[in-house]
Formats: sequence, structure tokens, C-alpha cells
Amino acid sequence: MLLPPRIPKSGLPARKTKAPRKGMSHNHLAFIRRLECPVYPGERPIEAHHLLRADRTRGMARKAADRYAIPFSQRAHRELHDAGDEEAWMADRGIDGRALAAALWRISGDLEAGMRIVYRAMWLRSGGAR
Repeated sequence: MLLPPRIPKSGLPARKTKAPRKGMSHNHLAFIRRLECPVYPGERPIEAHHLLRADRTRGMARKAADRYAIPFSQRAHRELHDAGDEEAWMADRGIDGRALAAALWRISGDLEAGMRIVYRAMWLRSGGAR
């Protein structure tokens, strides 16, 4: 036999639900993971790396928004974190992480356009713009 609750639920205030942070999207992360790695093309699996200093709303123990995610293979992702300085590591490899992330966010979900953006980043990285 179930007893009625001692505190009537109708008198309690409604529970507040947090609105999702701006720039967050599981669909965008799935899209990122389908792209190529600009450092090691053809390697799989791809991980979505969130840029460390791109999001002004990022606080302590809070990763950057998904809009600042770029595709890296596991090897590239590990090398980046082992290096310790994200900006220097990407600069050494000719990658503009913020520009790449912004371009991918603008066309999120369009796999063909995403691949063109990553291939362009690889082309620029190899000195194609010179």
C-alpha cells in the first residue's frame, strides 16, 4: 500500500531548466567527426577538438562551445594536448583554428562544403596560397 507524500507536490515551485548554451549542438559535433583531419588526412577516427581560448563565455572547468570545434585525428589531437600550447602547435602546422571553426559552423551539416573547407585548410597548410 502506497502512502500519500507528506509534502503536497502542488505547492512546490516549478523546477527551473537551463536553456542550452549558445553555440552548442550535438549535430554539429557529429558533422565535425565525419570530416578529414587537416594534419593527418585519411586517419580515422576523427575527434572534435574544442579550441581552448576561442570562447569568451568559457569559464574554469568549462569547455568552449561546440561552434569552436575542429576535426583532428586521435594522433593529432594527442600531439596537440601533449604540446601544451594549442596556438603554437597549430601555427607550426599552418592551421588557423578560429577561421576553420567559424567556417565549419557556418555550413554545419553540409558534408560536401565541410570537406571543401578542410581541404582548403590543408592546401593553405602546404603553402598553396604563396
